[in-house]
Amino acid sequence: MTDKAPVEAKVYAATIGTGAGAVVSAFIVWLLGVIVWRAPFTAPGAAEAVASVPGPVTAIVGLVITVGSSFIGGYWAKHTPRPQPEVDLVAERDDVAVRAMRPQWDDDVREDTPDDV
Repeated sequence: MTDKAPVEAKVYAATIGTGAGAVVSAFIVWLLGVIVWRAPFTAPGAAEAVASVPGPVTAIVGLVITVGSSFIGGYWAKHTPRPQPEVDLVAERDDVAVRAMRPQWDDDVREDTPDDV
């Protein structure tokens, strides 16, 4: 088959969650710089607020927020419905069972026997 499968809705939701997590983590790092490390709360002081947060804290906050938002987005999204093959398995099983129970010699004997028997 050369038909391409559609992209799962969960993939889109997780990707959007990752992007949103990156934005939210940048805001949380700025907020930590203002609240915990007492950087200025002004627009010109935003770079100072982000720079005042230590690198490992910035990395951990970014990792936790983006992974968490990606997981939540993918978990809450519904699956993309896939087309089901049109196969009636019960009918196929019944057909196999009927063929297995029918004697194979029945048709052959009638064809091979003379008419006078």
